Amino acid sequence: MKPRKPIKRTPIKRKRKTAFGRKEIWKLTSSNVKHDLDIIFSAWIRMRDMDDDGNGQCISCNKPASWHHLQNGHFISRAQAPGLIFNERNCRAQCKRCNKWLEGNSSGYRETLIKRFGQGYVDILEAQKYKKSGLGLFEYKAMLLDYIGKFKEQCIRLGHKPNATQQAVLNRHNYKL
Repeated sequence: MKPRKPIKRTPIKRKRKTAFGRKEIWKLTSSNVKHDLDIIFSAWIRMRDMDDDGNGQCISCNKPASWHHLQNGHFISRAQAPGLIFNERNCRAQCKRCNKWLEGNSSGYRETLIKRFGQGYVDILEAQKYKKSGLGLFEYKAMLLDYIGKFKEQCIRLGHKPNATQQAVLNRHNYKL
């Protein structure tokens, strides 16, 4: 008679329901915290560029829009420069047409940055293009906590209540607005 193979036992993981009703297991890893930081940072950038009524305009085409209808556009793209993804100087509110369909509309973005801040500003960003990120869990967590505070200030200024995704991030990091 052959000996039986031992039964593999996996530890029981606690599952919880998210705002969308799906079950989710969230672990404190660098990529998870970076994802949460991206959600909060993106919302903060769009809110930062608005007036007190929540109205602003696209950095590339100057089309007026509410911050809800804008996206976080990067002058130096995320793919080109991973080290500039969370750089406030590299990010501005941008309409979906320019950011997604025109792939950043870099010519309009560049012209506006030069008009507002000067050629030196653009040169500094372009010089940082080849900088590597080099950030780990600790740095992403510190940045996330910093931007959660800034996000809270903008929510109060604009009278915004966080959406389900933003609220899930705040809940995961034990932060209440």
